[in-house]
Amino acid sequence: MRRERFADKAPQRGMVTLEVAVMLCFFLLPFVFGVIDASRYLAVGGAVTRAAREGAVWAARGRDPSEAVFASLRSAGLDESRASVTFVGQDEESGGHVRVQVGFDLSGYTALPWDSVLPSLAEASVEVRHE
Repeated sequence: MRRERFADKAPQRGMVTLEVAVMLCFFLLPFVFGVIDASRYLAVGGAVTRAAREGAVWAARGRDPSEAVFASLRSAGLDESRASVTFVGQDEESGGHVRVQVGFDLSGYTALPWDSVLPSLAEASVEVRHE
């Protein structure tokens, strides 16, 4: 009689294993990749903001901001060919404002196809006074 009790539970164990495998494939793995992709987006956003700040400091001192922006992006491990830098010097005199805008193309940067959900461009804009 003991063998009959355990024989009835064998198919249930296989069913539990199947349910766990399905759960891992359809729920857990996309969640993990989503967390990884979101953290990459946040890291790129921080690097682009930092690069825009450094470019604005260089622009305020009368230098070319694109050099500082590209150097900052390279130090963050990002491909500078995906970046765009826009410099707007409203007033070259001391006390005038300068603006540096940095954009970084994120298309194809994720593990899952989030292009319709997440933005495809990370942007930062910094405005400072000209020294």
